[in-house]
This record gives sequence, C-alpha cells and structure tokens, in this order.
Amino acid sequence: MVDLSKGKSAPGSTPVNQEILDAKEVVVINACRCLLALLILGLSIGANRPIRARAGLLVSVPPQASGFTVEGKITERAPGKLTINSEENMLFHILYDDKTEIKQKDGKAGSPADLKVGTKVRVEGDFNDAGAIKARTITLL
Repeated sequence: MVDLSKGKSAPGSTPVNQEILDAKEVVVINACRCLLALLILGLSIGANRPIRARAGLLVSVPPQASGFTVEGKITERAPGKLTINSEENMLFHILYDDKTEIKQKDGKAGSPADLKVGTKVRVEGDFNDAGAIKARTITLL
C-alpha cells in the first residue's frame, strides 16, 4: 500500500517503484492474453469454426449449416463443379453431386445436363471448409 500524502510506501509494503512495475507486468500479461484470444478467434474464423470456452479451455466447434443462397449466371462448368457470377459481380464456387436437387423453371426435376454456361440459377447450400458452396438445391431461373 502507498501512502500518497508522504510520497513513500507504508511500512511493510512494496516500494512505490515495485508497485508500478507489478502493475505494468499485469497490463502486459493481460494484453498478451487478449492477443492470444484474438489470434485463436482469428484462426477459428479463418477455418469457419467457432470457438467456445469450456471449463477454462477453448474448444473448436465443427462448422454448422450456413443456409446460404446465391443467384447468378453459370460462367464455368465441370463435372460436380460450377462457378457462378452473382448480380453483385462476385464469383462463387459451387459443388454438387447426385444428392443435389436440380429443379427446372417450372419446378420439375432437372439434371446436371441442364446446368449450362450462361444459365441463370439460384443455389441453396452450405459453405465448406475451403469456402465453396456445397449445393443442396440448384434451381434454373
């Protein structure tokens, strides 16, 4: 404890300079903890995996369905893959497979053969770890 009226430490306490050093160490330690938490959070966001604290530990949680929808024109096509240019002029990489529902304009069932370059589509799906959209439904517009 510091006796501010005399500018000296009270008897039996840490000298003033030591208290200031101790306070600076606490600030540095807390700053390091904050930076570490931000680093872990940043890595988690980059991996599309949220982090939750459990019993004093940080645990990475597997990605959950994102429910993302995008509309745009098909600019590239390969088996199981599409590239779509959205109305906002952003490119999206789409993955599809035999479980993906493909629908015609009239709502009837479609097929991968209907997915042609230049065709406008709406894709509903979820982002994967690589940032591509795993399509659940592709609707021709």
